[in-house]
Amino acid sequence: MLFLVVGSGTGTNYGAQLLLTDCFAIDNQQIMNSKTNVRIDLLRTLYQRAITSGELSGAKLTIDRSALIEFPSETGNFVNDDNDALYLTNGDLSITNTVIGFCKDDGVDSGGNGGSSPFGTINPLTGNTVTRFDSTNNWFEGTSHEGNSLSGTRNVYFTGCVFLNCGQGVEAGYSTAAGADGPNAFIDGCLFVSNMVGVRWGDNYGNGYNYNGTMEVKNSFVLNSFYRDAFSGQWHPTQTNAWIYQTTATNTLGTQYFNVHDNRISQFDAVNHPVNTLWNPAAHAPLIAPFMPVPGSNVGVAISTYAAAQADTTAYPGAFTVRLSTFSSNVVSVGWSVIGKVDPFSTAETTLASGALTFQPGETLKNITAPVATPGNYGLIRVALTNPTFAEVTGEAWYFQMPPTANPALTALGATWKYLADGSNQGTAWRNAGFNDAAWPSGPGELGYGDGDEATIVPFIDTDAVTTGIQRNATTYFRRTFTVADASAITALNLSMIYDDGGVVYLNGVRVAATAGMPVDPAFTYFTGGTAPPDNSVLTAAIAPTALVNGTNTIAVEIHQQGAASSDISFNLSLTATYESPLTLDLTKAGGQPVIYWFDGSAILEGSTDLSTWAPMPGAASPLPLDLAQPKHFYRLSR
Repeated sequence: MLFLVVGSGTGTNYGAQLLLTDCFAIDNQQIMNSKTNVRIDLLRTLYQRAITSGELSGAKLTIDRSALIEFPSETGNFVNDDNDALYLTNGDLSITNTVIGFCKDDGVDSGGNGGSSPFGTINPLTGNTVTRFDSTNNWFEGTSHEGNSLSGTRNVYFTGCVFLNCGQGVEAGYSTAAGADGPNAFIDGCLFVSNMVGVRWGDNYGNGYNYNGTMEVKNSFVLNSFYRDAFSGQWHPTQTNAWIYQTTATNTLGTQYFNVHDNRISQFDAVNHPVNTLWNPAAHAPLIAPFMPVPGSNVGVAISTYAAAQADTTAYPGAFTVRLSTFSSNVVSVGWSVIGKVDPFSTAETTLASGALTFQPGETLKNITAPVATPGNYGLIRVALTNPTFAEVTGEAWYFQMPPTANPALTALGATWKYLADGSNQGTAWRNAGFNDAAWPSGPGELGYGDGDEATIVPFIDTDAVTTGIQRNATTYFRRTFTVADASAITALNLSMIYDDGGVVYLNGVRVAATAGMPVDPAFTYFTGGTAPPDNSVLTAAIAPTALVNGTNTIAVEIHQQGAASSDISFNLSLTATYESPLTLDLTKAGGQPVIYWFDGSAILEGSTDLSTWAPMPGAASPLPLDLAQPKHFYRLSR
């Protein structure tokens, strides 16, 4: 934890104080935590990438012109780990002009059983002491659950806030008791766009919870929610999976549970919320312009995905989501086309599908369906966005046919091996390339006897016919060859061997791995002795790639018994190579757009204007569109 603010005050007096101005905290666990009667002020401060900004209990909190983003990180996977941007219980709380979001739980969870404020805040409607939270001109975006969830005893006042792409914009959930005062949400002059649910009274906690809180929504815009603009309901206390929708009912303190009035909404509900106006983009669009970061400005438009910016043509999905970077008060349009090239370096190309998208004011999402038969037949596919109005294209989708890659399995489990189990002394020559093993029998792994899981049963001999019982030969030999086209392209080599009871591995005549205790050049009569390892034990080893040669390579293994009376042997082996990706930088054009691309994700793109001075290009990723109207520029890849 970065800040633990624990020096408590008494009454309305502050104890410990944390005052941050023009600060940032990035890549932490939990950033701050507090106890009762402390003061925390954040001004122009950034908290980014942490489990949470923290849990604040009983604080006098002021946050202004700051950002709380990415909890724990902005990725496509969802984890249910309570990653709120900020968790607030009781206190005297104010957040203004702040960006909150891109988190896998709530933007602000102002909840729990926080109860009344230690600073004596009074609910003007009831006269009760409650926690007051003022949320003014804040921007909530990309929260998996709520932009702001409410529970407990509190009044939360939302004024001039934006809620974009959240699970639910604001939710007023459970109360501390059946007659408790809160949570009470007062929403005035806010904008909700493209959330799953815009505003919600109730929650999903179910039996055993009380709901005496209220929500009033007025003078606001609730637009283009994926499910409902306004929704009221909590799990029914006695009937499983049944909902209660509150309309004009009042709580125990005489306040209407869910009062949605004098708003402009895109899903007009004449039954439950009749005192509202149906959103008319043509007439009402200027009213949402003040909520834009720059009123009336262009917005970004892009193919929206968490997938890699570049993929193989076989991964072309045939369906795409196109999003605006934010809502607009303008009518935004953009053309789209799917362009295919069989040869990415040819001038010949085919428009496989095309169309146009129009986003009415307040809309942020459209879908494209454009299936392509056998996309893997194309060397390049580009999903292009063109001719935008009131927008700038910020992202497209590109697919390039991946170059063929060498098979990493130089020898796979189950491969065919030559073997010899006649009890003879093969000396050392059998390990080397060029040894004549033509007379040896062969079979696929696993090879051995005595366990019942063998693909190939190898024989054994009785080395001492005089002694009672079978005295099995100590050593069985195995050999196979494989081909490597370019040994210098292999950066790592990993071996995995199933064995019973011990063994030594040779690559091109050189010992490269052995089980524990195996001596150098063990005799053909050598038994491992001691306690035998478990059946089908596994030896793993990293081998220097320099042991390989171009062309034919020979791998040879000798497996030794623990003792003459041992009843089984086992052998199977894999040898896996890691190849260095070739540093290939390609240039092509599709739909008039020149682009450079490469396939090694670890490569660094460098740029130069004179072929003399080169510098890395931070953030450059493949594919990189080029603007030929700019001055000349040169590119290369490095590691």
